[in-house]
Amino acid sequence: MNTDKTYAEKIASEYASKETRKVVALKKLDNRAKRPANIFA
Repeated sequence: MNTDKTYAEKIASEYASKETRKVVALKKLDNRAKRPANIFA
């Protein structure tokens, strides 16, 4: 029964880490969209 619990925690942690990566990527994208444009002449 202990192995089932560790296996379930391993699977849950894999999915949780992907969610946080998506949140970080979304924050980076949001920051890029809100930056002022660079104008080169």
